[in-house]
Formats: sequence, C-alpha cells, structure tokens
Amino acid sequence: ESLRNAIEVVQPGAIVKPSMSSGGTDGREFRSAGIPTYGAGAITLVRPDDFRAHGIDERLPIKSYFDQLIFWDVLLKDLAGGQG
Repeated sequence: ESLRNAIEVVQPGAIVKPSMSSGGTDGREFRSAGIPTYGAGAITLVRPDDFRAHGIDERLPIKSYFDQLIFWDVLLKDLAGGQG
C-alpha cells in the first residue's frame, strides 16, 4: 500500500505491478546475508532515453529525476509511520 501511494503521487493513475529486473543490484549480497530484499522505483523513461540505459549517453529526464526524489520522500515517510 505504501508503494502504491508513493507512485500515485508522482504518476497518478499508473498501474502498479510487480516486475523482475534483469539488471544487477546489491540485493544479492543482502539476500545472501539473510536480509529480505526488495527493489522499488517509479522512473519514467520515454524513447529514445529508454534505449540508452548503461550506454555512454545514458540519461534520465529531469522531471523523472525530481519525481524520484518525491517518490522516495513519500514512500519512506509512509513506511516510517509519518505523513507522506
């Protein structure tokens, strides 16, 4: 519910669904240590930026960057029991 609320703030009406990332994260190390690990995010990419991931011209739209700051602020405050 917290994740859904945070996404709704930056992407109203977005469909929230689980997915699996083919990219590497530090989650593997945490899981190996017995720490339950989840990934989350609400980055919005549009063509051609979505094809530039990990390339020499990788970039993130400015709005998406600031939306991520808002997303994490709302999510973490909600999970901590505060106002999001």
